[in-house]
Amino acid sequence: MIPSKIWKGHSYPLGATWQGNGTNFALFSEHATGVELCLFDELGQPEAAKIRLTEQSDHVWHAFLPEVKIGQLYGYRVEGPYEPQHGHRFNPAKVLLDPYAKAVAGDITWKDEMFGYVVGHADGDLSRDDRDNAPLVSKSVVVDSAFSWEDDRRPSRALHDTVVYEVHVKGFSKLWDVLPENLRGTYAGVGSPEAIKYFKNWESPRSSCFPCTIMSIVIFCSRRTSPITGVTTRLASLPLIVATVARVIAAVR
Repeated sequence: MIPSKIWKGHSYPLGATWQGNGTNFALFSEHATGVELCLFDELGQPEAAKIRLTEQSDHVWHAFLPEVKIGQLYGYRVEGPYEPQHGHRFNPAKVLLDPYAKAVAGDITWKDEMFGYVVGHADGDLSRDDRDNAPLVSKSVVVDSAFSWEDDRRPSRALHDTVVYEVHVKGFSKLWDVLPENLRGTYAGVGSPEAIKYFKNWESPRSSCFPCTIMSIVIFCSRRTSPITGVTTRLASLPLIVATVARVIAAVR
């Protein structure tokens, strides 16, 4: 789509926020010299429209687009210094995911164009790759984040009386034959009646789940097994977007 109306918008909240009458976009960058919001009609294609953000408040670039609705695909091109030795790698040839995106569509196609530097160049990652990566990168998605909690209530238990049970979403129930096979290793497995009963037996009213954000890469660690506990190191992972839930461990995708 090509929007005909562009309003100033607000610097908060960060990310793309559907407000019922349009979408507010806000992106933080302290050192950027320019930001373009890219709107896509479909995956694997160049952007259908580019909107230069002209409003900036406290290092947050923002705009409100009344014509942008739920389901819109988007990304950013950000201008600024390319000084790797100082930690700056701005490159408007590369479409970036919104770090505060609430949903992501498509998978990354890992080709040399996805890198900000020229792969195999004599200067290594100090070089700069100016090829467009738009068709290769995943896209952020505008979503309606409203949710009805119905009759759910906070536990209202004092922190000093609270035990937090940290749960590896997949590892917790992947081999648990008490659950139906389609729920094992998923969010639904953690939230199943059997899992709730298990947590209550531990007297842990609160659980912290990991890893449940979209990952850019998974690094397999040493496969050594502890001679004491018999536990084998699983993996380490690099989050791509911390506010977006990974679909790969959902019971329904």
